[in-house]
Amino acid sequence: MEGSRTSYSAYVATRHPDFAVEHAGTQRADPLGLTALVLTADEQVIVTRRSLTAEQNPGALYLIGGYALPPQEDGELDHLQEIAREVEEEIAVTDLVASRSFAIGLAYDRIFCHPELFFLTVSRSDAEAIMTGAEHAPDRNEASQLLACPLAAFLAGHTSLGDVPQTWSFVTARMLLARHMLTTENAAF
Repeated sequence: MEGSRTSYSAYVATRHPDFAVEHAGTQRADPLGLTALVLTADEQVIVTRRSLTAEQNPGALYLIGGYALPPQEDGELDHLQEIAREVEEEIAVTDLVASRSFAIGLAYDRIFCHPELFFLTVSRSDAEAIMTGAEHAPDRNEASQLLACPLAAFLAGHTSLGDVPQTWSFVTARMLLARHMLTTENAAF
């Protein structure tokens, strides 16, 4: 997959009214969204609840993610490096195992008008260490709450916040991971 700079399109129309004015110099259209399912060493999925002040999906269940930063020049984009950057920014996890991390799907977000690439990322840390360390994340304000959800419960659609709305990317990531596990002979991560 290659990345290149483009001009505005549907992306701008989905943002708040002053977005185009605030980011007049930005060449960004249908940016590549990234969602990370962070699986801990003790087989928990890190789930976030978006802050009520978040621009997108306030108060809803989410995972970890953002947008890929465009490369300095047109050409290849290191997707795993971009997802690792988002994970480090939001929950301060820096010990992802690259050899056990991989893309599980690509889908189009029709609400916010962009393609979204979904990754399973595996951390060497257990859930307790991640939850404690996340307090020091540079961009910790995006999530009002962090949860560690057992993988089986996540796949079954059960979190300890069952009545909280779920973002499109949360639901899609769960579906893609379940499909991946069904089609993979050895579903151990």
